[in-house]
Formats: sequence, C-alpha cells, structure tokens
Amino acid sequence: MNRLAFTFLSVSLTLVFMAYKSSNPTKSSTPYVTPKPNLLFLKTHKTGSSTLGSIFYLYGVKRRLNFVLPPYTNTMKDVDAEFVETLIPPRSGQTWNIQTQHCRFNPDFQHRVLPKATTFYTSITRSPVGHFKSSFSFYGHEERLRSLHGPTYNFDDLVNFYLDEACSSLNMESTGPVSEGCLEINTIARDLGWTRFTEDMGHLTLQQKLDAFMGMLDEELDFVMITDRMDESLVVLKNLLGWDLLDVLYLNKKVTEKRASSDMTLQTTERLLKVMELDRQIFDFFSQQFDDHVARIGKGNVAVELDQFQTMRESFENSCFDKNEGPKPVCVDCPNDNLGRTVTWELSQYGRTDNLACAFLHTDFRLYPRAMSDLMLSREYSDAAFKYLLTSEDRDIKDIIQRMVYFV
Repeated sequence: MNRLAFTFLSVSLTLVFMAYKSSNPTKSSTPYVTPKPNLLFLKTHKTGSSTLGSIFYLYGVKRRLNFVLPPYTNTMKDVDAEFVETLIPPRSGQTWNIQTQHCRFNPDFQHRVLPKATTFYTSITRSPVGHFKSSFSFYGHEERLRSLHGPTYNFDDLVNFYLDEACSSLNMESTGPVSEGCLEINTIARDLGWTRFTEDMGHLTLQQKLDAFMGMLDEELDFVMITDRMDESLVVLKNLLGWDLLDVLYLNKKVTEKRASSDMTLQTTERLLKVMELDRQIFDFFSQQFDDHVARIGKGNVAVELDQFQTMRESFENSCFDKNEGPKPVCVDCPNDNLGRTVTWELSQYGRTDNLACAFLHTDFRLYPRAMSDLMLSREYSDAAFKYLLTSEDRDIKDIIQRMVYFV
C-alpha cells in the first residue's frame, strides 16, 4: 500500500500540471552549476522560510532522505560542533542530506553534518523595512505598545516607542546593532551567525566587522533567496539545484486580511535603517548577487519559467483549496496571529484525499520535525526501534508522510 501511495503521489502531481509540462519543459537541461546532492537551508525569521522549509521537507520525504534533526524539537538555535552528537543519526551507511530547521549559522557545526563539497548552502533575506514591520506586528509589539501608551498613537509613533525603549541599549560600534532585548532589529544577521562570528572582534569598527562577516557569508552561501521576489527565487533555485518546477511548488496557505495603516514617516524610516545597518547591507549585497544569478541563467529564460511556474502554482493551489467557502482565522485568540487577521483556506476534497502533497504543504511546519523524528527513529525509516507518544496532530502528519514514502 505504501508503494501504491508513493506512486499515486508522483502520478497525481504530474497529472495536475501535464498540460504545462507537455508544452513547456520545467527542468533545466543544462544548469550553469553542477548540482550537489545535499541541501542546507538556513531558516531566517519572518521571511517566508517556513514555506520554503515545507518545500524541502516534501522533496526529502518523497525521496526518503535523512534530515538533520535532534529528536522532537523545532529549532536548534545556537549550536556548536559537539551538537552533532545529539542528532538523530542517518541510516546505516548513509549521510545526512537536508537541514531545514531554525539554526543560527555556525560553520563548525554545519560543515560536520553537511560538508560544503557535497552540499548546496542557501538562505533567504528580506527588505529591512518590510521585514521589521512584519516582525513588529507578528510578535505582538504593536498591540503591546498600543495597550501601554494608548489607542490614539499611530504605527509610526509605536515604532519610535519601540526604538526608544526596547532598543535603547544598542551600541553601534562595540556590539553592533544587535541586542537580545531588541530582537526585531537585525534579525537576519543574528540568524546568519553575526554574534558568534564577531565575538572576538572588539577592536574592529562596525564596518570592518561587517566586511569580514559579508566575506564569510559570500564564501559559505551558494545562493540567497529574496522574500520580496519569492517566486523568482524558487525559479532560480530550481535551476541551481537541477530540480523540476514541480519540486518547488508551494501553497500560499495564510493570508493577512486588510489591517490598519503601517505607514512610517521618512524620518522614522531613516532612523530604523540606521540601526538595521547589518540587515540592510546583507539585503543589498545578496540582492545584487541575485541579479547576477538571473543574468547567468538568462533574464528571458527566468521570465518564461517564472510565468510558467506562477500559472502552475495557481492551478495547484486552486485544486488543493476550497475557496468557495472563504478563508477562516488561523487562531483568533493567539497574540502572534494579529488578533485573528491571519486567515487560511480549508483543503478541498481533492486536497484532503486525492493529492497528498496538498495536505503535506498545508500542515503547520512545526509538526514536521516531531513526525519525522518518530519515523527516522523507527524500524521503517532507520535501523533503530524507538516508540514515542505523539499528539493527534503529529499522528495526522506522520500518517501523511508514511503514505507518501515507500519504506523498504
């Protein structure tokens, strides 16, 4: 039955888009780089990285690859080289293939589990102002400050309150504009390992530290995606990896309903960009590199594939979701969901039962590592035999994964 389910998944994905594939090949026949067999994805906060992580989980599950995972946790945060001993081991005689969990970059660790010679290193960044606005609201600062200071203040006022209060300890030269009390400033730099990288550079200026940091990232990362150009990023990525457009399909499962204005004055924007110097330079640097990748592939080729991909993705999403019913709140009472302003579509009958990829990609990303931990520690996925209790939600996604993978 598992073999049939795996075959059905492959066939169903192909059938949905056969009209597009038959007239327009979706795979790069001659990628301009030699694809590597393994993938390291450095997740960054509030950049669409969970959507990308879902894509990579689906790709790995369909191929029964080994994920870099400590048992039953959604994040690895700060790791060192010894952290490798806590990971679920790959199957006997094999290596790890994919890392896609939150983990602040530490080359000493990543090189041990996924060597550069055989691994494609990638991450994602976002325009600093847009990134800050998203994080500021998502993590509850807007509501908290409005409650503290009163409802008459606008978004611009609240941002200045945040910079005055939470971010007053920022020291531009000694520590750089990074502070654990001011988490929504330079989040990208923090996720990419700024704090660890610069901890012994107290004698250098901020720009000298930045130059060294950017040099390290340039050497380590093969490609950095841009949230503001998400679909184009996936087209470029599929070319670099030698994948098919079907391999990078995703569901836009959450929609933020219209909300109050988040406009900021030029003065506040400039103030914000000054303290977000790290993330601004990271964004500018990798935006230029992004354009260089597009130029190498060919702007015309990317444009054609982008149009094809967006058509395919729209068809896939419309098949997976029942949009006649209208979106429903993700979580009305959760402070991190903008008081019910974030909504999601319900799966259609086809999405629930006929195409397992729909149900998989619609699943909360945080459930993947628990379910995958259980499978990788089981007889079905590896040599070990461990049994752990899972929540009902975990069992649901585990069942989906088991039906997608043919276990030998």
